[in-house]
Amino acid sequence: MFYKDTTLKFRKMIEEGATGVQLSDALLSDIKRTSGLASRYSQDMDIEEPVVDLETQIRGRYEQEFKESTDYLSAKERMLASLNMPEDILKSKTISIGSGPEPKLNKGLGSRPEKDEGQSIADFIASFEQSEEKESYEAYWDEKQYSIGFGTKAKSKDEVITHEEALSRLQDAAQKAREDVVDVAEKFGYDWNEDQIKALTSFTYNLGRTNLLRLTENGTRGTEEISDMILEYDKVGNTVKPGLTERRQAEYELFSAGSIVD
Repeated sequence: MFYKDTTLKFRKMIEEGATGVQLSDALLSDIKRTSGLASRYSQDMDIEEPVVDLETQIRGRYEQEFKESTDYLSAKERMLASLNMPEDILKSKTISIGSGPEPKLNKGLGSRPEKDEGQSIADFIASFEQSEEKESYEAYWDEKQYSIGFGTKAKSKDEVITHEEALSRLQDAAQKAREDVVDVAEKFGYDWNEDQIKALTSFTYNLGRTNLLRLTENGTRGTEEISDMILEYDKVGNTVKPGLTERRQAEYELFSAGSIVD
């Protein structure tokens, strides 16, 4: 609520003709005034790596909120334009990720991919990370770090990469997440099939190996209990995030379907 109120204040300043200098001064003033709030906020976040300094955290959060607030008019125009499209065109709106025979992904950030036996782990993950293919990707603040492309960690807050580089990082990170899942399965004796491994790879890509171990409770939970617990990981701090809820639901369905088949 605090960040939303501040974003509305900046939007009003823009509408009243505020200069970039005035906006920057207001931002720095808020950063100094709210350092205590940022400290409490960061303590509530479930993170695996040490948090960055408070000013960077607040700047990142403001940058993301400000970007969303300044894009709201163009987003509204795109939405209204889409409502005028014929229904058959709307249903066919998909994007392609990867090279060679390109699999199709559902359009829409956080949209659940349709079950596709030939869909790769990377494509499953990508369907939650980007709504459209771009020529280049800029770093953005992602709750605990600057991310880029398909949700991989950016090297700096100013980094810009090509679509090809974004795909390469996606493939590398997805492979690393899959290796973590397979390692946990072997270590604790889980007999997960490919659908279950794919679901947990998406989970691990998004939340990390530490949360995978928490999900399995260090190998003490059974497969059915793990399936149910996947749905619990849809919050940042104590706040439920709809995008995470949608993602966890898709992972749960894929993981559960895999257990039924076997």
